[in-house]
Amino acid sequence: MCVLGLAIAGRDCRAQDVRRAVPAASNPSTPTAPAAPAGPSAIERSGMSAVPVDSNRRLTVGDLISFQIMEDRDAAVLRKISATGELDISPFGRVKVAGKTTAQAEADIKSYLEKDYYWTATPILAVDSVNPVAVIRKILISGEVRAPGPMEVAGGEQLTLSEAILRAGNFTQWAKKDKVKLNRGGTQKIYDVRRITAEGRAEEDPILQDGDRIHVDKNWFNIRGD
Repeated sequence: MCVLGLAIAGRDCRAQDVRRAVPAASNPSTPTAPAAPAGPSAIERSGMSAVPVDSNRRLTVGDLISFQIMEDRDAAVLRKISATGELDISPFGRVKVAGKTTAQAEADIKSYLEKDYYWTATPILAVDSVNPVAVIRKILISGEVRAPGPMEVAGGEQLTLSEAILRAGNFTQWAKKDKVKLNRGGTQKIYDVRRITAEGRAEEDPILQDGDRIHVDKNWFNIRGD
């Protein structure tokens, strides 16, 4: 039984409210029903900031991740994804996270913790820094641009469609600027890049992902060359 007023026991009492087992060999008391956490998360309280990356980006070896279990109300800790693709969530062990998005990794860690250790666990992952070598994305741009071919994008960098075209030397004289094709995962979308750039429509300018293929058709009837 937890005794109120003991500073050392206070933390243990809180842990037992949400945990149903402890990883170390011991004889924990009979678990009680989980208590709902209150207040801001540890990330909010610690002031830690994460690198803005594509939410669909998959974690890779060498990424530095901030990790916390919301119910513990402890400050987030930094952990690097190991060479085997695992994240150390001591004292509970390691969980494979490489190749997964942060949302998928959080779901896997949640299942792992609730299987043996917690009644309810809410793991929070955020990318603090990325491995720039392991996360290079490749994009292919073809058709009516001045420098067609493959393009590499470093980890953590957000490159939009219009920026990729500029990086490829911009459109040629004969480009169909209003019908630029973006192929992703077996689907194709058409974008009016001329309007995006001329009118500053940033909300219509998609952020590119690994494996995207861009094609700019030729406008055979372009007399003015615009």
